[in-house]
Amino acid sequence: MVHETALIKKCQRGDRQAFDDLIRLYYDYIFGFLLKSTMDKDLTEDLTQETFLKMIRNIERFDPDGRVGFGTWLVTIAKNSYIDHLRRNRIFLENIRGFLCRTARTLPVQWNRSSSIRNCRLRSTPCRRSRGWRSG
Repeated sequence: MVHETALIKKCQRGDRQAFDDLIRLYYDYIFGFLLKSTMDKDLTEDLTQETFLKMIRNIERFDPDGRVGFGTWLVTIAKNSYIDHLRRNRIFLENIRGFLCRTARTLPVQWNRSSSIRNCRLRSTPCRRSRGWRSG
């Protein structure tokens, strides 16, 4: 703990080697936390890098003598980075869904009982609920 506090204070003074040491100290911990959350190795690598970049940018805000431990602070940054990713991804998916719903209305469809496309369209509740979708 004393070693960690000394590293943090060195980082706050701009010591690059201290940043490297602190990242090495916490890399596996943050990577493991994010991997359990995302279940995606590539995304975990990106979010881990983003977490440590945010740590570097905001280290001066952390109080090494305060009530919150450094590991907790770092996990909070990682968690918030993942939540931000989910929000960005959700907006992207909603835009794609809207595009697909609009496109589906303009495509000719054969309306027979065995049409898997028709069955799929009828079960597609997000499209049916939005923008005046009518089936049948």
